[in-house]
Amino acid sequence: MEYGRMADAYARAVAPAADQLSLGLGLRLVRASGAFVKAAEIEVQRPLKLNWSYFSTIYVISVFKSLEARTIARFTGLTRQAVSIVLAGMEKAGLVIRSSGNQEDGRLVSIRFTDQGEETASRSVQDQLRFSEKWFSVLDRDERAELNRLLEKLLEKGPQQAGRRDQ
Repeated sequence: MEYGRMADAYARAVAPAADQLSLGLGLRLVRASGAFVKAAEIEVQRPLKLNWSYFSTIYVISVFKSLEARTIARFTGLTRQAVSIVLAGMEKAGLVIRSSGNQEDGRLVSIRFTDQGEETASRSVQDQLRFSEKWFSVLDRDERAELNRLLEKLLEKGPQQAGRRDQ
């Protein structure tokens, strides 16, 4: 791609001693992520009256069944404030209910799906899986497995994880 070559050349000119591959990887990762989210919102989430923040929250709730907002924030990459806004919207739409399930700390609220939320989650996850299969079909199975492995390694062992407990 022309932009990629131009960006690499610019980086070499500005910082010739820097690791050009790492810079290029970071920029391409952000561009790929943005392109994926934008396309998924257009093809999957908008028809369901959702956006990526809602979908990622729905997915995390689907995995854990019942959890606290801070856990949603940790696994979606959203801020706690953003999660609070998403959950308020989901609650208003009848998709989730919040309940105080912690006797020691009443401030901790557990989130779980309503029946309507379960239906929305099932449909959105199925639609997203079909979209993801299509989007990543340019990679063969081994390439998809390798990309998954490498991204997981970055998420588990990258510098941003220093000092954090293993999830």
